[in-house]
Amino acid sequence: MTATEIRDEIARRGGRLDCQADRLLVRPGSVLDDRLRQEIRQCKADLMTMLSKAMPPDPGGWDWLVYMPADRFRAGRYLVRLYSEVLQEQVALISTAALLPRAKALGLVAYLPDEIDRLAAVHPDPDTLRKLHAIKKGFDGRIVGGA
Repeated sequence: MTATEIRDEIARRGGRLDCQADRLLVRPGSVLDDRLRQEIRQCKADLMTMLSKAMPPDPGGWDWLVYMPADRFRAGRYLVRLYSEVLQEQVALISTAALLPRAKALGLVAYLPDEIDRLAAVHPDPDTLRKLHAIKKGFDGRIVGGA
């Protein structure tokens, strides 16, 4: 099998193939059988090359993030630092709560996908967004209800 065929077979079975550093990850692992595991081992270098081209580690732009499907972002381990003109500070967009300690260690207030969804749904004005952010920052909390 080629790298593309392996990726497509994993997707056909309801899984997703990603690379993180020098590791290949298949989620959920239940989509793998012994034959497919062997194909992955034999084609690891090609798979790593294909996946790293699809998602460069240092993209030099934001297209990779803007066009990333939300489910891929949620399933990954992404911490994206950005500067908010409205908040006048850097914040972190993180894909999983497991990255909260990392964001905190960087001195950033972190927003999870569900929080971004809630904020996007209510379109808060800049003043309301600043107030919500100050509360989140002050209480080290999460946005769980409507803004």
